[in-house]
Amino acid sequence: MVVSRWRVFTETSDSEAARLLISRLQESANCEFLSVAINDYHKGGHVATFDVGHDVRSWQAAVYAIITCAQMMGRSCSVAGLIEEEIDLVIADTTISGVELVTCQCFRPSDLGGNQEDD
Repeated sequence: MVVSRWRVFTETSDSEAARLLISRLQESANCEFLSVAINDYHKGGHVATFDVGHDVRSWQAAVYAIITCAQMMGRSCSVAGLIEEEIDLVIADTTISGVELVTCQCFRPSDLGGNQEDD
């Protein structure tokens, strides 16, 4: 299993409102958010962090699963990083009002194959 780490920045005034937004985002993304933590953000609002597990057998499948999850959360997803080793993405145009920005980072596990035949 490949685990991606996500951060969601919200405009919320309290943590319960942030939790509600994260719940709506999870429903929109159609994937399970694991170990959700919500904290005050020093620039205002809140930041939520969570992991998403991807049950895949190759790095290509992991990248596809992460991008697919991101596209369900918003539009205009920007991908950066050396894709053979990691994926970093940012979504600035989200599907849920009150969610300002979504980021994701995932490093390729050393024991994960990269060939599509492994899918």
